[in-house]
Amino acid sequence: MNDFYNTEVGIAVSMLSWKCINNPGNCGGINGQDQAVFLAEPDPAFHQTYQQAMSITHAGKPMTPYGGAGSPWGVALRINSRSNFWRHFQVNDRDELCALPHDGYKCGGSIPSWRQGLVTKSWASYDWFKSQKDAIVSETHDYSYNEFDTAGMSSTALAGLFTTTYWDGIPSDQKGALCSFFDKVPGISQKTWPVYSYSASQNELKITDHLHCNANEAQATEKIHMTPAIAQIMV
Repeated sequence: MNDFYNTEVGIAVSMLSWKCINNPGNCGGINGQDQAVFLAEPDPAFHQTYQQAMSITHAGKPMTPYGGAGSPWGVALRINSRSNFWRHFQVNDRDELCALPHDGYKCGGSIPSWRQGLVTKSWASYDWFKSQKDAIVSETHDYSYNEFDTAGMSSTALAGLFTTTYWDGIPSDQKGALCSFFDKVPGISQKTWPVYSYSASQNELKITDHLHCNANEAQATEKIHMTPAIAQIMV
């Protein structure tokens, strides 16, 4: 939990649709991105299906997460200097970070030259990324959210589930779908994942449960049936 409470670091969050929880990487996503693609290492090539909108926050910046995903669940990722996730972030052809202190695209979409991974930039460093990230977070209005567009999400930076809805455990009928989602993350053998419950009004992030994905648990529940209304640290 230390990264969330360190205003020099913070955490990255992306909310997920049920469709992409059930079928990550092949779900259509939201506006052609947010398909919940995880990579063990950043890919220097541009892939539209890898594009993921992230929000970054910390205990000094109360955030209302993106509400259009249609599920109560997202993922929390580490963005500290020991994480490789910063190399998944992107810049445009003017070497500006693909990020805004509110919803929206700084770098457009579907055009490779407008979204170039930091992994491709010999000049890029964590310190440069941190300075740009801190500026965007500082400019973000309280109880709003920012948008950082990344080329996939880092498997090794994945910290766990994120929710603003559940504080008393994961509903039993959702555990199977969530375990199946985590089991598809490449390069990770972890079978127990913390649930981070977040309150903007209290500036609080706490572990309220753990998702145990042993074989029996993962097979116990079928996929969540989506309704028409649904149609997506350690810190």
